[in-house]
Amino acid sequence: MRNGFISGTRRSWLMIDIDDKDLDDLLLSEPSQEAAVSLKDVHKAINKLPIEQRSAVLLAAEGFSMEEASRKTGISIGAFKSRLMRGRIQLRILHDG
Repeated sequence: MRNGFISGTRRSWLMIDIDDKDLDDLLLSEPSQEAAVSLKDVHKAINKLPIEQRSAVLLAAEGFSMEEASRKTGISIGAFKSRLMRGRIQLRILHDG
């Protein structure tokens, strides 16, 4: 019981009382058309990459580790890192240029 009381007390200082209206105001955000346009530009730039670089960039963006991604593509980690670096540089050039 003592440990339960201490845990409850410890958690209680993290909680605040907030009205539903105030919470709704915090959670709402205006949609950004600029973000949608930028995302379309990035998508177009990714499609212009060579397939090897595109797959490396997309695997890295999905959160795969270098080891996992290199196994999925069937190449060494060094080759994967090289493709990823070249793909990111090319993507930056295509998107900014």
